[in-house]
Amino acid sequence: MSDSSTVTTRTGWFSRLGSSLGGILVGLILLAVGVWLLSWNEGRAVKRERALNEGAGVVQTVDANTIDPTQDGTLIHTTGDTTVAGTLTDNAWPVSVQALRLLRDVEMYQWRETSRSETRTRLGGGQETVTVYEYERIWSSSAENSSNFHNPDGHQNPGFPIEAAAFTSSDARLGAYRLDTRVIEQIGPTEALTLDADTQRALAGQAGRRATASSSQLYLGANPGSPAIGDTRVSWRVVRPGTVSVVAAQVGDGFAPFQTDNGESILLVESGRVSAAQMFEGAQAANRAVLWGIRVGGLVVLVIGFGLILNPLRVLADVIPPIGSVVGMGLGLVSTLLGVLLGALVIAIAWFAFRPLLSVIVLVVAGGIGFFLWRMGRSRLRRQTPAPAPAEPPPPQAAA
Repeated sequence: MSDSSTVTTRTGWFSRLGSSLGGILVGLILLAVGVWLLSWNEGRAVKRERALNEGAGVVQTVDANTIDPTQDGTLIHTTGDTTVAGTLTDNAWPVSVQALRLLRDVEMYQWRETSRSETRTRLGGGQETVTVYEYERIWSSSAENSSNFHNPDGHQNPGFPIEAAAFTSSDARLGAYRLDTRVIEQIGPTEALTLDADTQRALAGQAGRRATASSSQLYLGANPGSPAIGDTRVSWRVVRPGTVSVVAAQVGDGFAPFQTDNGESILLVESGRVSAAQMFEGAQAANRAVLWGIRVGGLVVLVIGFGLILNPLRVLADVIPPIGSVVGMGLGLVSTLLGVLLGALVIAIAWFAFRPLLSVIVLVVAGGIGFFLWRMGRSRLRRQTPAPAPAEPPPPQAAA
């Protein structure tokens, strides 16, 4: 079920122009942020890549069932089965299980506000914006702050009666090695915990008569088939013991992040039997994914920054709406080109700083390709240009 409300706002041309001029400062700040983000990202990626290369060159694979004191402080790779001696218990509910981790998930039935807007530019540069606010009831694990709704009346959300939580085993081991929270939190996947009959009765008894317990969840509300705002669902997930592979520094009978020469740390954890080479390859792939993700984000920031700086020109042209639309499309293209060019320049300069040899090679290759294309274009232009026609001889002069 959902409902909606519509709001129409009008903004004059002078007001829009003033806001766009103020946006220039924001655009300049975004340019600075984008430049910093791109340059920092290149240095971060290179630092991480070199650290992983260093780790891959010194890591040693050891038996998980035997701890060799001579390996203390070195980077090791080991694979084995995890075990836990005791049980994990939710500190607020009678739920216990023998597992590496126990996670409590909480969802509440609540109002969510969404909006969509349509803006029309009028003759003279003013704008009219029609915004439709829609309200729907949803199950969500994150709180929807109804005090920020445009129309909070009739759409108030209560606070969460229960918070999500996670519990980690303190006696887990990988073969002979002790596992701490840093390692266990990287182990997956999780699976839904099935609640037995005794646990269901204990949950229902603690929650009260407005609660219903099933094998999959505890429902706090009058009727699970017809939820009301504020009704809450509580469920649990677990990480079971299984086969795990770890790359880390051996410290006593446990693991710790390995510090590389450039100050980076290495602590890799994967489920299953995974070789050291595969784990480092996966870490390098993740590093490249982060590199490109931040690159794209930095370029978007630069494009938005240039768009804000050029926006006053769009507002000036909006005095005649059709002209403003054409100018807006052109400025959007210009902003994109400027953002990409500046981003590429920043990345190139960062490469000179962090990858000087590779930068020279890339420049030489790019220069060679550019020179080849220039020669081909010049040769084609010569073939397509017609030769000048021979000059006609002057007419014979009459005899005197």
